[in-house]
Amino acid sequence: MKSSSVFVQIIKLLVVSWSSIEYTCARRVQYPEDGYYGNNFFDAQSLDSKVNAALQRLEHTPKWVKDWPDPSVQMGQVSGLALDTDGHLLVFHRDNNVWDERTFTPRNVYQGIGEPPISRPTILKFNDTGELIDSWGENLFYIPHGITVDREGNVWLTDVAMHQVFKFTPDQRQKPALVLGEKFIPGNDDQHFCKPTSVAVMSNGDFFVADGYCNHRILKYSPKGEIILQWGKAHGRDNFVFNVPHALTLAEDRGLLCAADRERGRVACFRSDNGTFAHNFASWLIGSRLFSVAYSPAQGGRLYVVNGPYGTSPVPVRGYVIDFTSGALSGTFAPDGGLHNPHDVVATPDGGAVYVAEINPYRVHKFVDDTIQKAADVTHAKVAVKPTATVEVSSRSALSAAEADAWAWRWGAGGAAAAAAAALLALAALALLRARNRVRISAAAALLALAALALLRARNRAIYISPSSSSTSPSSALIAIISAWARAAAALLALAALALLRARNRVRISAWAWRWGAGGAAAAAAAALLALAALALLRARNRGKGPRSDKQALLESYINVHVLLNRDHRAALLALAALALLRARNRVRISAWAWRWGAGGAAAAAAAALLALAALALLRARNRGKGPRRDKQALLES
Repeated sequence: MKSSSVFVQIIKLLVVSWSSIEYTCARRVQYPEDGYYGNNFFDAQSLDSKVNAALQRLEHTPKWVKDWPDPSVQMGQVSGLALDTDGHLLVFHRDNNVWDERTFTPRNVYQGIGEPPISRPTILKFNDTGELIDSWGENLFYIPHGITVDREGNVWLTDVAMHQVFKFTPDQRQKPALVLGEKFIPGNDDQHFCKPTSVAVMSNGDFFVADGYCNHRILKYSPKGEIILQWGKAHGRDNFVFNVPHALTLAEDRGLLCAADRERGRVACFRSDNGTFAHNFASWLIGSRLFSVAYSPAQGGRLYVVNGPYGTSPVPVRGYVIDFTSGALSGTFAPDGGLHNPHDVVATPDGGAVYVAEINPYRVHKFVDDTIQKAADVTHAKVAVKPTATVEVSSRSALSAAEADAWAWRWGAGGAAAAAAAALLALAALALLRARNRVRISAAAALLALAALALLRARNRAIYISPSSSSTSPSSALIAIISAWARAAAALLALAALALLRARNRVRISAWAWRWGAGGAAAAAAAALLALAALALLRARNRGKGPRSDKQALLESYINVHVLLNRDHRAALLALAALALLRARNRVRISAWAWRWGAGGAAAAAAAALLALAALALLRARNRGKGPRRDKQALLES
């Protein structure tokens, strides 16, 4: 029995060991770099030789600029860097304050509470030549950390001692326009941070905060500072586990937010709209600590990262350039004598200049990539118009959110969204009939609003099916048309619902006026429009296998005989039109290509527009008179 128990324990130990090895390899080797490791190539060489061989394979760009900035400018620990809208460098430093093992209690409370804030400017602005041209930020901060400048020129800052995030506008530097978190109070709820590290701001004003040292999470906010979503955790083995998310950068052309996960030695990228994990970037040459990351869309997309020292590890402390498409290291950079404790990195949008901050020694480095400038000069010499950047699609890299969005609508989600839209249009038509008979149309307004909402949700929640790297994408014009008709249909439905509700609230007239007055003519016209829209959809849907003449003839006969001449059958015709729309969608089998690229898209857009016009005609004829019911209108508008 004892030997059996020992055997079982040995098996368990082997399983655990194998799982640990498998996890480590899977995490570290995200994108293989040929020749850098494996295949027993370096078995006979020392680790130092491996590192040297790996560095020799990389381009040593960008190049270090000596004596930059002005050496007479005194700085403390440099924690953050940012570029303003004019291309000037902002340096966020701690002056005489130092973060060491005595700065915080074990519960992350700042030990200097009661002392005055830093009395000298903590934000220094340098021009391209390294000359100090401005400074501010005195008597505001205790332990500065992250700095970001958005497109409006607002400066966003984090202070780990105060556990707060600040926003300063260009015309107000003494008082922040927005403050998040409670001063000196650490926490992990929606109102508190614990040593927040970084901020990234989107072009629409939404922004992200890395609540890094204690809470290991990323939060997304609206421009007003309201939480939209958050993700991240401290324990586990999946891609949402952070160990100090230390810096953030946005790749808006790819719809991604990337975080420097410091103690896991990786750059983790997520979709900026919903926080879905996209992919990791990591390398054995970078090591197990990665302090900061910056993104540039230049040359198809680049990440600039800086690592940090770790014990006696022989991995050099340097800056590295990662090709976003392939995930491979393409370049490395460092000043003469190397980096010691880099803390932040920032790059210009064209990748022509890169800046690195160090907290020990207290200094800032500038690097310039002449190859990018030369390539830009050649491009401008050959092309008369301003060139636009292109992004290559690789099977080893995730698509941007915009690319995935378009592919999903064309190759997968379009069918589901069209089916949902057809069903909801039928329900809307039925609701209009019931509302017409009961002299109430509030239900119709609600269903039209639901139809618009369902169409948008079906459009946005589709399963994204990535094409292979060798597939050829359709023309951008067709992509724009197909994407536009869905949004136009949803917008028209929502406007129709709003118009219905407004008209519904303005008037109460007798049933007699509805049946024998102008309402009768409007109802007949609306029924004809809806039936014609259904017929157009049916004809466009049937072009892939030839017309279904039996159903079309039946529908045409009802339109000619009953809709235009006999009002008593209006209700039946509306129901028949909706039914034909559903049957045409579900029973007619043609190729997906004909539905997507033929007349189907145009017919569907026309049907949505005609339905909105029909609903508007109905409500105008139905209603004349009383003041608006503001409560329900406000609810629908919101």
